[in-house]
Amino acid sequence: MWMYILAFLVAALIAWKFLFSKREEKPTFSPAAIKFDSAPKITLNSNKKAKKTKKEGQIGCKVLFGSQTGTAEDFAQTIAEEAETYGFFSEVVDIEDMTPEDLADEEFVIFTLATYGEGEPTDNAKDFYDALMDESCNPLPSLKYTVFGLGNKTYEFYNAVARRVDERLLELDAQRIVEKGEGDDDCSLQEDFDNWRRKLWEPVCQAFGIEFKSVAKVIKPTYILKEHDSAAKQSTLVTWNTKGINRNVIDVKHPVMCKIVAKRELHSPSSDRSCLHLEIELNEKMKYVAGDHVGIYPENDPYDVNQWIDYFQLDPNQIITVASEDAPNRPLVGPCSIRRLLTNFVDVYAIPRKKLFQALAIYATHDEEKKRLELLGSSDDAGWSAYNEYIKDPQRTLLECLEDFPSCKPSFIHVIELIPPTKPRYYSISSSPKQHPNTVHVTAVVLEYKTGTGRVHKGVCTNWMARKNVESETHHLPCFIRTSTFRLPKDPKTPIIMIGPGTGVAPFRGFIQDRKHTEGRGDSILFFGCRSRDVDFLYADELQEHLTDGSLGKLVTAFSREQDQKVYVQHRLLEMKDEVWPLLKDAYVYVCGDSKSMSKDVHKALRTVVMEAGNKTQKEAEQFITALQTKGRYQQDVW
Repeated sequence: MWMYILAFLVAALIAWKFLFSKREEKPTFSPAAIKFDSAPKITLNSNKKAKKTKKEGQIGCKVLFGSQTGTAEDFAQTIAEEAETYGFFSEVVDIEDMTPEDLADEEFVIFTLATYGEGEPTDNAKDFYDALMDESCNPLPSLKYTVFGLGNKTYEFYNAVARRVDERLLELDAQRIVEKGEGDDDCSLQEDFDNWRRKLWEPVCQAFGIEFKSVAKVIKPTYILKEHDSAAKQSTLVTWNTKGINRNVIDVKHPVMCKIVAKRELHSPSSDRSCLHLEIELNEKMKYVAGDHVGIYPENDPYDVNQWIDYFQLDPNQIITVASEDAPNRPLVGPCSIRRLLTNFVDVYAIPRKKLFQALAIYATHDEEKKRLELLGSSDDAGWSAYNEYIKDPQRTLLECLEDFPSCKPSFIHVIELIPPTKPRYYSISSSPKQHPNTVHVTAVVLEYKTGTGRVHKGVCTNWMARKNVESETHHLPCFIRTSTFRLPKDPKTPIIMIGPGTGVAPFRGFIQDRKHTEGRGDSILFFGCRSRDVDFLYADELQEHLTDGSLGKLVTAFSREQDQKVYVQHRLLEMKDEVWPLLKDAYVYVCGDSKSMSKDVHKALRTVVMEAGNKTQKEAEQFITALQTKGRYQQDVW
């Protein structure tokens, strides 16, 4: 992840030099909320990173990660650290920097691969994945490997990428020396990973003729924090201008600052919740298609940043750089102020992982506190039980934990090393470039709820956007477009069925706008649900206009709280089975919204529609639905 920061800072420095003699009154920030790596000593790009030297006779172990949010990369780093304790020469490598042909030269490769969306590889793994699946890919008989997959069982294609990669490598005659592992992000991802890697090293050592010994890993700090004189470093602080940047690539590693040009509340004043409509002006090189996502890097709430500053007794204006102890003169982030570090680069709300408790135990001076921290950091059954009860279920944050362990006084830089970086938040774009070519629209509920500890948790990005004043100079967001496979049919005459309760209507607003500007469009039905037509019926007036001008063929609503018996979109789907079934023979079906219950209930309802209106058995109905998915005619954008 450090490569993200480095690439971003280099581009920003170039921009600063370019604009230094042409200063205008344009918005700046210093620097943007780009990922701050919580993991390895060596993660800079190839021409900057500190070099490790492979000893004679040492076996190479390359850990390749395909990651969308950073978790797979974090797992890769954990594996690499453990590999070193067994004598391997380990390297963590972004899979986008490898090709399948490169694998022929490797002794041992471990893949940590996340599945994204509808069974797709992550953005950084796509090129490698496509090349591996190509029939021209050469055999790999000398490669020894294993795979750990990161998925979510609420999604239809659970861990599809890891499974396909594993199967393909076997087809190419590679040697799998440990059974593939799979983790479920909906339930027990970290526990699944820990259980898998506990069984990993003994067979690996046997395969390479290495003596296996259980090694206790001591979590020691590997980052250093350098303080600088503010005046001396002022000229090197990175500033960023929203215009004039000559950049060919704008993506998760290279976002650009985009201006919020409009913001409004979509719920009525009587609502106890808030839902924002934002319009964001695009950089001229940013292009999108209806159905794509916009990624936004948020800023942490100033109140919570101040809590960290107070706890660690920091000077918020102190200018610092963060570096690896292996390469102290090659900054990983900075120079920037401590406040900027905590505001933009680190996830101060992250639920602490077990690795962090293993490190905290080192700092505790009270015996009982040390034992408790060691238990929370352990991976046996008792450790997981304690962790789930104390950390996971109540969603306890690091500062809340430290308050319960007063004898534990960890160093600030060690904590920064061990907590996750700030990650981008992704939103389904609720507009079409055919109607809004220069802006993307975002539809987002402002998240706020009480955790098990009594703390009020506020969604980081939505609350940050809610605080933005469109008239101020700080109303910019670091953004990029992420391409999606959630697409309208190529033939506009194809019927479409859209099912999107709440903010799930977002991409369908874009679809309808797209069809408004398309000739010869086919039938379309939108199933929309909310609590009450007078409180949270999103875009009600717009949808009525689309019905009037023919952009939308039919709107079916489900207002769950307007009658004694709650009614949801799946109920409306069943009520209209005789109208839906004839469309299903040719239509594309789209579902957007909650993955835990809504999408599953809609799936069941569709199966029932096929059974009852199509006069099919349950098995035949499932086969029909599966065929829709295989042909790309049943697509989901769920979270």
